[in-house]
Amino acid sequence: MAAAGGEVIDPEDPRRAAASLPALAAGLLPHPELMTRFREAFLFRKRENIAVALRRAMARGDLPDDLDTDLVQDIWAGTILYRRLMTGSPLDAGLAEHLVRLVTDAPGRRSGGDGRRDA
Repeated sequence: MAAAGGEVIDPEDPRRAAASLPALAAGLLPHPELMTRFREAFLFRKRENIAVALRRAMARGDLPDDLDTDLVQDIWAGTILYRRLMTGSPLDAGLAEHLVRLVTDAPGRRSGGDGRRDA
């Protein structure tokens, strides 16, 4: 799970990616063919890497079987972009850990791999 969080927040320079991606996306919006290429070459590949980590945690029983990996990633990315663009709140390892805990500590998470759900 920490790998998934690390995929979302780059500890080397989170500000650069968080600032440039919205500008890039805005510039591509009037050009649907370029936006499609961007999504295929960058966005979908990055999201799939995160989804793989989430599915591994699901297979181990660490996360609910019915976890919506797309929604989790939308929540993570939305939080990061909002903080960067609107509030200026820190983007750091603490945030990454907190975002991961939102998923791992969610109600209904399966316990210890025995198939039973926590109450």
